[in-house]
Amino acid sequence: MTRTRASAALLFALGLSLARFAPVAGGAAFRLGDFDGDGRTDYSAYHAEAGNWYLWLRGSGSMGVLNWGWVQAQPIPADFDGDGRSDFCVYHSRTGAWYVWLSSTGTMHVLFWGWTGAFPVAGDFDGDGKCDLALYHPERAAWRIIDTSTQTQREVRWGDAGNHPVPADYDGDGITDIAVFKSPEAAWLIRKSSDGAAWQYAWGWPGGDPEPGDYDGDGRADLAMYDDQTGAWYILSIHSGAMMVLQLGAPGLQPVPGDYDGDGRMDPAVYDPKTGLWYVRFSSSGAAAWAHWGSPELEPSFFSCRRINVDLWHYNHDYGHDYSAPRQVPEDMSDVTWLHNDVSLWAQTSVLNVYFKGSYIYVDYDKADTWPDSNGIGVVGNPWVFVPRADGGWYAATFEWLRPGQRSKPRRVVNGDHIKRRELSGFAPVPGEWYGFMVSGLARSSVRNVLERSNVSMVQWPLPLSE
Repeated sequence: MTRTRASAALLFALGLSLARFAPVAGGAAFRLGDFDGDGRTDYSAYHAEAGNWYLWLRGSGSMGVLNWGWVQAQPIPADFDGDGRSDFCVYHSRTGAWYVWLSSTGTMHVLFWGWTGAFPVAGDFDGDGKCDLALYHPERAAWRIIDTSTQTQREVRWGDAGNHPVPADYDGDGITDIAVFKSPEAAWLIRKSSDGAAWQYAWGWPGGDPEPGDYDGDGRADLAMYDDQTGAWYILSIHSGAMMVLQLGAPGLQPVPGDYDGDGRMDPAVYDPKTGLWYVRFSSSGAAAWAHWGSPELEPSFFSCRRINVDLWHYNHDYGHDYSAPRQVPEDMSDVTWLHNDVSLWAQTSVLNVYFKGSYIYVDYDKADTWPDSNGIGVVGNPWVFVPRADGGWYAATFEWLRPGQRSKPRRVVNGDHIKRRELSGFAPVPGEWYGFMVSGLARSSVRNVLERSNVSMVQWPLPLSE
């Protein structure tokens, strides 16, 4: 993984002074891509392979390239320090690392806070004027948020598996509301931050691009859909009921709405990845304009609902996952071929939670400190993996030993070499595939300590770690 650091000279050349700007009140933390603090969205693109940011600052007209990023990281710039300017930020999903360059101090901050299968989202979810770190997990329909005001983490379940995240301030209280677009039903489900009530609107069409934002300037986000076949924008105010239809786009263009004229209203805009052209319809005048800033290998850098939904599609497409509920190992363990000792009749006394962090798999079971090392051999249990068979059944096999209190193993040991059974001799977990995991008392050999086991926890194998 290549790392590069921005130089002060380059920042000054771009007009990005390291001195602190006066804070801007009233939801400035969620301005899209305003890197110079002039209240307007700047043209900005990111090169994922090289970690380069390409900026055209609207306030000064400065243009430049900032080499600060990590290979295959996702750009998610936002105002994390509340100074009215978007900070450079990338999220590396394979390691769960956030790298943020604060514009107020010119310092870089790194936080290893990730979640397998999760995608970064942007918003001020606690209303303190600063963007919060947040992740959305489509399989669990779960949001994890670190509130900057309290530095505490919370999880909110909202929607159903496979829904698309569409966070925005729909009720106008200055706080980003958690919301999802249910594509098959063409329905919006919004959790109001002001009172926790649910709003649901059947509006749109399956497979459309949801692009919410405040298009009419009333301080509240509107529902909006972009039709990538016709280039039409459909915008509905959920408060007045008024609907607008605007034409800006064509097949193959990407929606990149933002406040490009600084009037406090979202402007429809599209980006042509083939030519690097931006097309914007200014809400202040109704006039359309274009700018040439980009090339085929670049992507618009700021957060958009479409980009995360495209990321979800690519994860599905590349790794064959459809975000439907995973196939479960039957509770009675029927149709399981046991490659080590059959423990199906052992008492289920332990609760297991499985997750990944960096290069380790965590089998966090609540008997790790209580199951005895009654034989004095230094181990108290075995972790199991359940691998789907081609005929719809399961292979169950242990792959390691667990010491007293041990709850993690390197991911690399979950393979056929450690299982040591002919049926799974060439087994290696496939990213995006679902596997079951369980922990039992000693079962890999003839030695026993307790005839107990945990539940089977189904997890999706994560993407490969970067080199």
